[in-house]
Amino acid sequence: MARELTTLCLYLSIAMCFAGVAGLAAAKYSFAQELAWYFFLVPVASVVGTAYTCAQQWAARARDYHRSSQSQVVNAVANVGVVLTLAASGWSFTGRLVVGYTVGLSVATLFLAGYGWRHGPFASMSALGARAREFKRFPLFVFPSFLLATGSINTAPFVLRALFRIEDVGFYAVANRFLLAPSSLIGGAISEAFRAEFVSMQKAGGDTARLFQNTLRSLLLVATPVFGALMVFAPTLFEFLLGPSFGPSGLVVRYISLGVFAQFVAQPFHYVFVATGRVRTGLVVQGACAFVPLLGLIAGGLKGVGILHALLFGAILSAATSAVLIWMAYRCCENPTSVSDEVNNHA
Repeated sequence: MARELTTLCLYLSIAMCFAGVAGLAAAKYSFAQELAWYFFLVPVASVVGTAYTCAQQWAARARDYHRSSQSQVVNAVANVGVVLTLAASGWSFTGRLVVGYTVGLSVATLFLAGYGWRHGPFASMSALGARAREFKRFPLFVFPSFLLATGSINTAPFVLRALFRIEDVGFYAVANRFLLAPSSLIGGAISEAFRAEFVSMQKAGGDTARLFQNTLRSLLLVATPVFGALMVFAPTLFEFLLGPSFGPSGLVVRYISLGVFAQFVAQPFHYVFVATGRVRTGLVVQGACAFVPLLGLIAGGLKGVGILHALLFGAILSAATSAVLIWMAYRCCENPTSVSDEVNNHA
């Protein structure tokens, strides 16, 4: 079943890649749009990204969380390394980020290659069709929460740009990248391990509430001193490492650390709602986590309190909604519903 689902994912991504390339080619050659060559890398990157995600799932099945975590570091290092190398070489073109993104995914996929794919024959198209019909509700479990998370991350810069000076938004962008890049990298690795262990324990009838408690306790023990130190020393650290002109970014780090800390601690527990069959509850809570902090930013900007205080207001709301998510997820562990076979198979 796992091999067939993996093959189905790859075939769907390849079909979408061809559709994307065809659409870009039509725009370029039939409608005279100025599209550089690197635009055509985006559909290719989607196929590589699908293969990388599937490889991560095979690593999780094998409980090789060490290698799965390493692959995320490999991805980040290859991505940034290619972009910096192209910039340092003087080869100046605006598609450096696309090239680095594609190369990073490709290197990470090769790093993880081999988990189970070499075992067994390829699935027939009829078998893939049957598997697709069996899991036809699969996207409804995950896709909405993915859209919420992606939307909240990408909406904040536009909201800030509409309310504050572009210089302030630039300082926010530097600070946000400084905090989010490592926290997302580490949090994503922890989430993969927690999800696999949670589902395995749930299907075996184990004590998922205790796993939840232990994970939450460990996250708090690790993250509290780290983010606490950043709140105190970030302005000095930025001025020392990047120069006095980046001091305002350090101040922004101080004001948004609470929100990023809360998101980091809550990140592994998003999947509990799906695994326990509480999909609708999870969507409501995740929607609040995604957009309530944005409403705080808007309210602060409209009142004219300045970007720092608006970011602090948003961070406080982010911490509050993340705490609600953790509490609701834990309640799901304590009082699991009757989960359908389809949800169990998906999980």
